[in-house]
Amino acid sequence: KIFGLYPSVLHLYSFTPKTIKRLLKDIGFTYIEISNSLFTKGDPYKTGSSYLGKIVVVFVKFLIRLFSQALYFISFKRISIAPSIIVYARKN
Repeated sequence: KIFGLYPSVLHLYSFTPKTIKRLLKDIGFTYIEISNSLFTKGDPYKTGSSYLGKIVVVFVKFLIRLFSQALYFISFKRISIAPSIIVYARKN
């Protein structure tokens, strides 16, 4: 518990989109699409208890999402800083 809040799980290391794609190709998947996930709705820390606070939380999440998407595409889908990624793959 930090400052009365329970921090989300943060990982120091995670799989890069390139690594996930390579692992899936190695086990026979052909069509592989990787993208950043959407942020969850709501305020897990209840920081926006007022109407204005809720608007600020939504706006900050929007800005973070916009930044993470921009970085993802500018890096040619190599850098993902979203909370999680979504992977679609097909195996013949």
